[in-house]
Amino acid sequence: MTDEPQNDLEAMRDRLRRAADAGDTSAGDLAGHVDAYLSGSRSAEEHDALVDRLRDAVRRFEAGHPTLSQAVQGVVDSITASGI
Repeated sequence: MTDEPQNDLEAMRDRLRRAADAGDTSAGDLAGHVDAYLSGSRSAEEHDALVDRLRDAVRRFEAGHPTLSQAVQGVVDSITASGI
């Protein structure tokens, strides 16, 4: 993974952790998936699973966390555009 998508993922994970600290358990769960991806082997299957989780999160966060939803969508766009 190039630096930009990884940096985007790390920044998004930090935002998710802050949302989790404010009481959003689904944000905490997603942050855990991002951590696992960042520290794992990053196989094609893991990449696809993470992208699917992120896309689901965009829909879940739209009403309660619109800014976070936009940030997650930006990361999805970044990691899918990088071809990984």
